[in-house]
Parts: sequence; structure tokens; C-alpha cells
Amino acid sequence: MFERNGIGKLICVVLLWLVPLAVSAQQLSLDEAMEMANAGEWHAQVQLSSRYFTGDGVEMDLEKSFYWQKKAAEHGKPSDFFLVGNAYHLGHGVKVDIAKAVEWYEKAVELGDPTAQAILGELYSKGEQIEQDLERAVDLLRRSAEQGNAFGESLLGELFFEGRGVKPDPEIAFNLFQSAASKGWANGQHNLAACYIRGMGTDIDLKQAAYWHRKAAEQEQIPSMHNLGILLSFADYGMVNIEESHYWLKRAASLGYTPSKITLGLSFYKGNGVDKDYVVARQWLDQATAAPQAQFVLGLIYLNGYGIDQDLVRAHMWFALAASGGWSTDSTYAAKALMTVDDVQEAKQLARDCIKNNYQSC
Repeated sequence: MFERNGIGKLICVVLLWLVPLAVSAQQLSLDEAMEMANAGEWHAQVQLSSRYFTGDGVEMDLEKSFYWQKKAAEHGKPSDFFLVGNAYHLGHGVKVDIAKAVEWYEKAVELGDPTAQAILGELYSKGEQIEQDLERAVDLLRRSAEQGNAFGESLLGELFFEGRGVKPDPEIAFNLFQSAASKGWANGQHNLAACYIRGMGTDIDLKQAAYWHRKAAEQEQIPSMHNLGILLSFADYGMVNIEESHYWLKRAASLGYTPSKITLGLSFYKGNGVDKDYVVARQWLDQATAAPQAQFVLGLIYLNGYGIDQDLVRAHMWFALAASGGWSTDSTYAAKALMTVDDVQEAKQLARDCIKNNYQSC
């Protein structure tokens, strides 16, 4: 349910919030900033860090940005502790070092920084880069949410929805998502839309779901682009707009989102809201060849010669790949029944080669 853009992008968004705060007080010339920064002036050090981070008036240089950010952190401000931790977390101007990232995040947390609380809470919640500690995660995210931090609210809402570290409570989750969404947080908007779709913590309301998915999609929240495209494609939802549906599905697909590529392929294969076009269907499915569902439909296309010459060997290759991923029906064996033993062996070798080549040029 809670598909999100990667944490790297989320933290970069947070950085874009923080950088203008650092430079808005007094814009210095580069020479002035350098002189004052070398003399230990905090605001000049922060300005230099942000300039080198964004390439504002200087060539972008993340190592120099990190250098000046760490200098600024010597003044003991929590936002600077957070940004140093962020650099270690993402490898901005310094080698990735999760232990050091956590150390700097903890310094910011001790001074009550809500964004550091949220990010550290997520790290403890996921347990992928550090040892999982749900109790600590809940504590950090509560503290972040209590300060009105949208990131923290959305993450805490996910824990309440899933019952991870806390007793499941969809209503609390819904309220947290609603608060985060109202602040413009894209992942909160995405999660709120999901609640409206499933009627979790609220009544089912597909128009509200579409509203919030659109809000999130406009902020490049890729799963929301896909979900909005789905909502706008089915007559049962009462909001049919095939042109807009395909706009969002294509946006998500262009950003690498496999479910959107499959959905577009199936739309043209079945003629859902568009004229059937097996050539276009295959073009989209060819971009999702690691997915069993796409493999299975490609098998049908080659088996029946839809928009292409019939090729039983390639059909069996796709069916074999799909079956290994859990997609198996009577059609899986239809091609094999018409093939020679040598043809079957060739199809199996093609399947092995496809896997070896990471499903490219199959």
C-alpha cells in the first residue's frame, strides 16, 4: 500500500526546504562569504555550503559543500547536525557512512530537530541500514509528529496502519496522513488517497482518492501517478478520462515504474478505453520483461501472432519465464504441444539467456 519515492529523494526535498532558510537572512557576494566563513561566521559558512550544493553562482561541488556544512555544524545548530548526517547518509561530498550519519542525526535529535527524528525513526523502522528497533522508531516518529512535521506524521501513520511497533489503528493512521497531506507532503497525500480507496479509517471515497493522488502526482510521487491513471481508466469508478489516465500512466512509465508499463501494455492488448493495438501493447510490455505478467502476455502475442509473425519458440520462452514467476495457465503449454523437442530446448536456452542478460534483448 505505502509505496514511496526513495528516501534519497525525500531527503533531497527536505534539503531544498532548509537551504533557502540558510541563505535568506543576508545574501553575500562570493568573496564576502568566503572571507567571513574563514573567519568563522556561521551564516557565511552555511551560505557557501548551500551555494556549492546547488551551484548558485559557483560550480557545483559537493565536497566543498560538505566541508562548509561541517564547519557550520561546529556552531551547534540542530539543522546543521542534520545536514551533515544527511551528507554521510547519501554520500553527498563524502563517502557513505551510515554509522556517522546516525551519529550526526542523533545530535540533531537531542536538540529536538523534527526532520532528524523522522529520518532516524524511518531507519530504525525499516532496519535495513541499521538494526531494527521499532520501539525507538515509534518514539522518534511520535516526537517528530508532535512538532507537526509532515514527514514524521506520514511515517508514524504507516506504523499505526500496519500495526508495527504499535497497536493497529486505521483511524489514527488516517488522521496522521490527513495532517501530513494538508501540509503538502506527497507521501502523506498518497497514503491518504489509499485510505479513501480501501475505506481504512474513513469511508470509501474514490473522488477524494483521485483528488489526493493528483496532488501527490503533481509532486512527482510516482505510485500516485500510476494509481491516478488507474482510477481514471475504469467506468466503474465514474471518473473516466482516458486521455488523462494515459498521461499519468505514461509519466510514471517514463520514470521507470513497471506497473504502469504493464497497465499500458494490457490496455492496448485488450482494448480497454482504446483501440486494440498489439504492436503498441508489445512495445510497452517489452519495457517490463522482468515481470511475470508481462512475460505471460508477450507469450500470448507470439503464440497467436498478434501484430507480429507467429513464433512458437519465443512464445514458449515467455511462458516458461512467466511460469517460473507464478504465472501459469493452460496457455503456457499450448505452444509446447505444437513444437518439436529441439524447438523446446531452443526455447529453454533462450529463457536462460534472457535471465542471464537481465531480461534485456529477449
